Amino acid sequence: MTITEVTCPNCKGTGYIPHYDYNCQGVCFRCKGTGKTNQKEYTEEELKKKEQKINNKRQATLKELRGFKNTDILYIVEGNTYSIKEQLKQDGAIWNMWFRKWVFENDNLNDKYNLKPVSFEDTLK
Repeated sequence: MTITEVTCPNCKGTGYIPHYDYNCQGVCFRCKGTGKTNQKEYTEEELKKKEQKINNKRQATLKELRGFKNTDILYIVEGNTYSIKEQLKQDGAIWNMWFRKWVFENDNLNDKYNLKPVSFEDTLK
């Protein structure tokens, strides 16, 4: 990464922004009135690393939002579950807002409920 000094894009190098004259006499906040500001320039490798880091964070956030916090596979309870929702809670099921269904993180109760496995990758399709 290299840092170069460039003309401030906010004030066009004047150090002053007339329509903000009411606030600090219109002095540009970005360059602090100098008309110059620093700009970072990244190499291709650095840009790829930054992009990969951003994608990993997005993936983790998306995974958490869809309910895959501790696992890559969730087991969805199929069918009408309203009448048995209290029993599902007692057995450890969690209401998943993304699927709008009750889910388990493991398939221990597959014989008791009609469970359908769904992987995180399936939700991306």
